[in-house]
Amino acid sequence: MLIEALANDGKPRLAYQLYTRAKNEGLTLSSKAYDAVVQSSQANGATIELGLLGPRPADKKKKVQIRKTLTEFYNLAGVPRRSKPFDRSEICHSQTQESP
Repeated sequence: MLIEALANDGKPRLAYQLYTRAKNEGLTLSSKAYDAVVQSSQANGATIELGLLGPRPADKKKKVQIRKTLTEFYNLAGVPRRSKPFDRSEICHSQTQESP
């Protein structure tokens, strides 16, 4: 986030130096930071070596897990599941008042 903030603030050289330093230390950086550094350097006319930045990191995709049955959902949510349907006596009916 700091790299992106520096790049968006018009300091592409500082963002570039911070990006390369973090990359050399073995940190995994987002593609958003890479794009911000490249775009900022082009917009402000700063010369950077794209070879030192390395290849653009792949976008992270969130894995969406689909629940196939309602039982899996109940187990996940920690909600007890009813084994039998509601009785008529358990269902509340709205009572209407008759005016005389």
